[in-house]
Amino acid sequence: ISGAQQILQKYRGLESEAAKTTDPRIVKTRSFVLPAVGNIEATCNEYLQRSDHALQELFKTVQLFYPDVGRGRWDGLKEKIDTGPQDIDDFPQFLTESIRFLKFIRNARNCVEHPKPEQRLVALDFSIDQNSVVIPPTIEVFHPNTPLPKSRVIDFFENAFESKVKVVELMVVFLCARNVGEVAGFPVHVIELAPDQRRSPHVRYSYAMPMGGQIVPMA
Repeated sequence: ISGAQQILQKYRGLESEAAKTTDPRIVKTRSFVLPAVGNIEATCNEYLQRSDHALQELFKTVQLFYPDVGRGRWDGLKEKIDTGPQDIDDFPQFLTESIRFLKFIRNARNCVEHPKPEQRLVALDFSIDQNSVVIPPTIEVFHPNTPLPKSRVIDFFENAFESKVKVVELMVVFLCARNVGEVAGFPVHVIELAPDQRRSPHVRYSYAMPMGGQIVPMA
């Protein structure tokens, strides 16, 4: 995830700089200097590969809790949770909402590494349309199951990054909450910490135990 974030941050600066340093005016000769970031396709490919690697590691974490979940991968996890205890948390709903994103990243990565006519990625640098309007770099994924319509590269990078962080964080939370045990006969819970309770501002969840009528985070 950190590697994908580095690509996002570097790309954000490159696109902004390219747009700022180019004169958008069309001169009398109808000539125009089109801005360019450069290596758009390679950047998109690397971003997808790093994203896919992160989610592969997440699945390895899933298998620490459920070693028998293999075939079907994310669908296999959803089937296991759907056939387990119900109405105890939002894990089934979370998986329903997240699996399309998880599959999209894997399929998009396959479009990069195993392109076919019906399975490919198209990334374009700055371009100009028929109305002489400059179009920022775009990405489009052609896939029969998880297509992505033409979108701005920066928007795709940012949205995918936010989704990765959310999915990884909450997946671990649900896995831990579903498999938590007891300490000295007391039940252990997984709770979200208030900002002033966090040792690290970005670590939002903790194990906790009932003490004195309250649920207290475990140090």
